[in-house]
Amino acid sequence: MNHPAQRKPFRPSQVLDLSGQLRGADALHLHIRLEKLAQGSRHKTVYLNVHDVWSMDSAVLGVLVYMWRVFREHDKELVLLDPSPAVERILGSEELEGLFRICRADDNCISR
Repeated sequence: MNHPAQRKPFRPSQVLDLSGQLRGADALHLHIRLEKLAQGSRHKTVYLNVHDVWSMDSAVLGVLVYMWRVFREHDKELVLLDPSPAVERILGSEELEGLFRICRADDNCISR
């Protein structure tokens, strides 16, 4: 039986799943969600599962780069989990492939 005052076990990371075609309005929603995690969450690492992302525009990419910096300023890490070929292509074309830590799903690098 759970007592109402009991806390759930702390997990040092969180995974956000992104998928499909990410465009303009998605950038705003992503920014808001990541900003809350950067500033208010106890999670030290946030993994963005981008395995099923097949397209993203410059607004979404800009949010990712900006939030990477915000996470660093808060001593946290924003990690790309299992990027799709499309995401890898986008990062490469913008010369950003070295900015984010990349974690493959089979690397067992997620601490939950």
